[in-house]
Amino acid sequence: MHMEQTCDIELRAETLLAQMTLEEKVGQLNQQPLTNDISALEQGVRSGAVGSVVLAYTPFAGREHRRDQTAQRERLQRIAREESRLGIPLLLGRDVLHGHHTVFPIPLAQAAAWDPALAGRAAELAAAEAAQDHVNLIFAPMADVCRDLRWGRVVEGYGEDPFLSGRYTRSAVEGFQRSTAISACVKHFLAYGGVEGGRDYSGVDASQRQLRSVYLPPFAQAVAAGTDCVMAAFNDVNGVPVTASAELLTGLLKGELGFSGIVVSDWNAIGQLVAQGAAEDRRDAARLAFLAGVDVDMCSGCYAEHLAGLVRDGVCPEARLDDAVRRVLRVKLRRQGLRPAPPARKEAAAAALELAQKSIVLLKNRGGVLPLSPGGPVALIGAAARQRRIHLGSWTLDGRAERTASIAQALRGRREIVLSCCDDPQRARRAAAQAETAVVVLGEPWDHTGEARGSAALSLSEGQLAALRAAAGSCRRVVAVVCAGRALCLSEAEQYADAILCCWHGGVQAAQAIASVLCGDVCPSGKLPISMPRHVGQIPLCYSQRTAARNIDSYYGPGDIASYLDCSAAPLYPFGWGLSYAAFSYGPVSARWSGDRLCLEASVRSTGARTAQEVCQCYIQPRGAGRAHPARLLRGFQRVELAPGEERTVRFILGPEELSAPDETGRDRLWPSYAAWIGGDCLTTNQTVFRIKDGWAANARGQKGCAREHENSHRPRQAHHPERHSGQGQGRRRVFPQQRGAGHTRRAGGGQLSVRRRHPLRLF
Repeated sequence: MHMEQTCDIELRAETLLAQMTLEEKVGQLNQQPLTNDISALEQGVRSGAVGSVVLAYTPFAGREHRRDQTAQRERLQRIAREESRLGIPLLLGRDVLHGHHTVFPIPLAQAAAWDPALAGRAAELAAAEAAQDHVNLIFAPMADVCRDLRWGRVVEGYGEDPFLSGRYTRSAVEGFQRSTAISACVKHFLAYGGVEGGRDYSGVDASQRQLRSVYLPPFAQAVAAGTDCVMAAFNDVNGVPVTASAELLTGLLKGELGFSGIVVSDWNAIGQLVAQGAAEDRRDAARLAFLAGVDVDMCSGCYAEHLAGLVRDGVCPEARLDDAVRRVLRVKLRRQGLRPAPPARKEAAAAALELAQKSIVLLKNRGGVLPLSPGGPVALIGAAARQRRIHLGSWTLDGRAERTASIAQALRGRREIVLSCCDDPQRARRAAAQAETAVVVLGEPWDHTGEARGSAALSLSEGQLAALRAAAGSCRRVVAVVCAGRALCLSEAEQYADAILCCWHGGVQAAQAIASVLCGDVCPSGKLPISMPRHVGQIPLCYSQRTAARNIDSYYGPGDIASYLDCSAAPLYPFGWGLSYAAFSYGPVSARWSGDRLCLEASVRSTGARTAQEVCQCYIQPRGAGRAHPARLLRGFQRVELAPGEERTVRFILGPEELSAPDETGRDRLWPSYAAWIGGDCLTTNQTVFRIKDGWAANARGQKGCAREHENSHRPRQAHHPERHSGQGQGRRRVFPQQRGAGHTRRAGGGQLSVRRRHPLRLF
């Protein structure tokens, strides 16, 4: 935004602020839900007592079936503009997590595409659709890094890695706010993805190092991208509820990160400070949250009841109130532009199809079972094969299942189908006996993920597994198609299926995407954004865990000592894993200086028989200075397309930001030496080692600070994985040395925070 436009907004905000009564100021900070008594809500808007509205009736909007009418929203906005004293418009907020009328894959699936730019385009299309329905505030993206798959809200985020999550968060914010009519609200600050046991709303105990290295980076990316709003988390961090934490909200978010937008509570989070034991009563809760830095109270009513009195009594400074109101007014002034033109339905559907196709992860393909041969009959088994709503996933408020095809519908006409659309093992056995290949559709219902939807087992239902076992007993070629909102424990499915496709909840075009991959029209290229465990007892399980003191069985392979007596400690499928119908090999890693930055390069070559996309990943590990460091840290990813026999050099440029890692205080610093890897997933051994000498400044001046040691050391790792030792033909990767692929970024290496984007001034 130009300087004169910024000054004009500030002038307008100050002019409005000077005209407001104390009650009208508090009203701007009062966000209310839709109610059965809509006339009372309208009167609150008319009087200036309500400044924004959540377009939902319950705290669990992700499972809500009741829908408000767009005419109702239009009326509320007209009352605010034309019938309130100052004519200040409303913020009308809705959860548009992965699409509005056009439903895109769930955010976790979008991360499996390793294509943040495409996800940003999906966010832009979703915002354009939502704006037509009088939405101007979107409660998304969710920037929470998830470290426990049992947490139901894993479906809403971008997985376990802060680097990948940060790239997606940034792209989503930019996509939502590309229109001047829409504000993004990034949630939930901070560490909500680390709640104990995956139990929603529970506490988090985390060191400064963990807070800053794991949970903070995606929010820093959101602030750098210019998000208008940040939502505070329900949970406590080290005993202090975030809603009442001045250290996190004012000190870290508003101070250190420089966030100048609105901090909003989650639904009734201020009132719940009493239940958490942090506040004595609702008045005390209002005081704590307001002084901590929460600007807008979502749905608790504590500010409406007590904030004016707290200011009159001198308990809360009026200067703090004015600051909160300014933040709200700035956003309203900035975003009251013309609504964007609605996207063509075909354009939105095409983007949804591309994203769904790229998000599908081929986990296993023993003997080249996939793609399906064009000849013999295919048994399609499982109740989910004819379901449509399952593909939309949770947090789908405005999508329609009738616009979504089932897998059975999408495959009809492509292959000769023998249907058994139920989970009955007897019928599955009969259908499989008639087919060359059995495709068994598995997964979890759409409403088994989301808020307050944790899972202690992470397993497929016994009925589904029984159908899979029956099919495997009657057919030599079995394919499992898994439609789910999280990574599940697929150890038993892995025993019986020759091929496994992880298809997530893929949105309105999911069935067409699945059919195109099954039939070979599209080559799968998705990669896991989150580790898949063998057993729920392994959780928490993350690729960036610190290396153990002794050679113990771990994420990265067998050791001299067993971690568990009854299970391998390695994941079933690691972070970044994903097979293809082609095959790829990687050349040695080289390191050199390019100006003041480190350039890491490796060649990637297609050794398969068809053109396909590979996602190449770059990892580092800091070493030395008396600290134990994560085994790997993702620091770059690129998606490349290669024809058969084609070879290309992938390059990752790493600056101080990418090479820095936090010390025990949580502050980023450079470390004496590093290992770096380029390959297809986090288990690659394609490695080089280099040393930082005399500080980064000396490196930048002389370009001689990087001394490579043992370059291209391919120290063999023996991490067990079923694909590594299977003769799977076309679907198998020949690894060189021992690796696979993942990722896309608009600029190799990424990592520099750009100047915050501003937008043209739009007056009321």
